[in-house]
Order: sequence, then structure tokens, then C-alpha cells
Amino acid sequence: MSAKLSIQNTTWYVKDLSNLIDKIIKPKFQRKSRWLITPDNNNKKPSYSEYVKFLFKTENSVDPISFGIIIQNNTEYFVNIDGNNRLNAIITFINHPLLVFKNELSQEISLLKKYVPEEVYNNLNYNLLSSFRRLNEVEHISKFTNNQEDHKKLEDIMIDIQNKLLVNKTDKFTDIVKLNINIFKNGTYEDYNEIFSSINKHSNELSENDLLASLLFSKKIKMPNDNISYQILNKISSYYNNRDEGEVLSNSVD
Repeated sequence: MSAKLSIQNTTWYVKDLSNLIDKIIKPKFQRKSRWLITPDNNNKKPSYSEYVKFLFKTENSVDPISFGIIIQNNTEYFVNIDGNNRLNAIITFINHPLLVFKNELSQEISLLKKYVPEEVYNNLNYNLLSSFRRLNEVEHISKFTNNQEDHKKLEDIMIDIQNKLLVNKTDKFTDIVKLNINIFKNGTYEDYNEIFSSINKHSNELSENDLLASLLFSKKIKMPNDNISYQILNKISSYYNNRDEGEVLSNSVD
């Protein structure tokens, strides 16, 4: 591990994370997100909605999210070392709060869908809903009402949703919830991979495949047969490249 590696402990608000999301990379050694968006029937697997509700309650992430700094094309990027599931939960909630809180807002959504198509209301983001004042200011929603009575009903529904999306009905989630952040500096991908492996190898949170993928990420393995090598490398490439599919972080810099 690099002798110059250092760590900074800091605090971000959720809005800071949201503003920096395009500068955060999911490295290929990082595992695929395992959490559900909402709890399953047995409530055994962790979910985005349960974690976001925890943040509503505590107004703090408690456990830190860890990043490593890298410089590419003269731009500073944050490599996500630890906290991929939590990042997916937070950013998915910011982008699609009604999708993440569909159980918590089931009554409001059942009324909302009388006026607004599902593909539209599921794409209403947190900033719009938390800042909502009047329906006339949201043209792509107000267009679904045909008369003043429906207009007023839809506006009331939006306000009810807003109240449930504010912390204690007063504060924006993005402005009040603090995230504990560890930032490693002066390291390489191999350094950050080693930190990731060290954090997770004794926690029982990684499957054998996840741990092996992390351990082999930076290894060079010689193959005696070109044909076998080609087939294996294709499988490996597909495995690593698809680990960010359907997630909020990309594993590459555009």
C-alpha cells in the first residue's frame, strides 16, 4: 500500500453527495448492489426504503461511506470503496422518491394515479416534490387536470406527499441529513481495492465470488492456451463491466 496514503474524515449533507454524484465512480472491484428498493414480504433483505427511513430518524448516516481520490483527465474523482448499497439507496430516493416510498405513500399514490400516469409520477424527483408550492408551477403535472376541482384535488395530494417527504414535516432531507465520509488520498486503485477487501473480508457481507473478484481485480494471470484465455477473458470482462448495471454509479469515466 502506498506510503503516502492518507485519510480525511469529513461530513457531507445529502445535497453535497447529490451534487457530486457525476464525480463518483464505482470501481470494478466493488460488488453489485444487493438491496431491494422496498422490503420483500418476509422483510429479510435490506432495502433502500428502510435505510432512507433510518436517515429520516437519525438525520445521520452513522457508519461512514468511504471514497478514494483519483485524478483522471485533470479531474478529481471519488472511487467508492465502501457504501455502494447506501449510495444507491440515497440517490435512488432523490431521483425517484415515490418509487422508494411507495409503501409509505400508498394512500397518496393511489389518489395521485387517478390523475397522473405511473411513468410520470415515479419520475418526480425529491427536489421538485420538497419545493412544491402550487400546481401551476409544475406544467408537466398540471396538464393532467381538466377542471378547477381536479386541479385543487391534485394540488392537495402533492402537498400531502410533500409533508411526508420532509423531515419532521419542516426540513428537506437533502439539507438536514448528514453523511459521515472517509476520503482516502494519494492512493491507487490497488490501494483502494486492498482497503475494500480488508473492510469486508471478516464481515460475512461478501459472497465467495465477491471476495474472489476483489482479490483478483489487480492480479495478472498468465494463460497457457490462447483460445481458453480468450474465452475466460471475455467472461471476466463481462462480469466486471456489468457490476454497475441498473445502479446509480458508473464504473468508468466518460
